[in-house]
Amino acid sequence: MGRAEPEAMIGEATVHSCNEDKQRTGLFTMLEERRDLPFTTAVLGRHWVG
Repeated sequence: MGRAEPEAMIGEATVHSCNEDKQRTGLFTMLEERRDLPFTTAVLGRHWVG
């Protein structure tokens, strides 16, 4: 993922927000709606499912 994609998501999540609290809420709501669970990652060479 390049830098442009996260910045576009932030812009989409906060476009109709009138203050920082609403921007924060919009961003967290978008992250919650678009997260993919469970996910697999590697930490120190060991694979984990989160």
